Amino acid sequence: MASPISFLPIALALAVLLRCPSGHLHVIRELKPDTEIPGQMVVEGFKCFDNKFIYNGCERAYRLNPSGSFNVPPEATNLFCNGPCLIETQLLLNCLDNTFQNFLFYNKATAQSVRNALRVGCSYSSQRGNFNQGLFMQGEFSEAHTFQKWFILHYSLLFLVGCCCFLIL
Repeated sequence: MASPISFLPIALALAVLLRCPSGHLHVIRELKPDTEIPGQMVVEGFKCFDNKFIYNGCERAYRLNPSGSFNVPPEATNLFCNGPCLIETQLLLNCLDNTFQNFLFYNKATAQSVRNALRVGCSYSSQRGNFNQGLFMQGEFSEAHTFQKWFILHYSLLFLVGCCCFLIL
């Protein structure tokens, strides 16, 4: 039986989908379809950073902030990547994507460059612990995770074929 903690990411994702501020913006536009509210989308985007349903388990020091930085020291990489921080940061980026098409942080990083930095920083490559999204703003990022997926898929398929051959013989 699965432990209750294994359902935490699913519960967090549902909570964000149901409570993300972008839903409120949709209601405002339905009430006044021809009127743009100046700055409303910016306000809605910044509400994602303070949404208690997104960030509730990650230490404040490791959270992504509007400036586009999250300060994860190398010794805290395992805590960040294996704890709630990684999931909650991804939920924050999803909330921002739902509010803005092309959200830019103060440091000019995009949500995609932050995702690239998260992927590389949490990978098991020589870049593990490097969350500097400035290195990934030009679209350059490690493809080490694709090798791991290919390796698992390849050997899973090989195992499945071997089992089928064993059953046939």
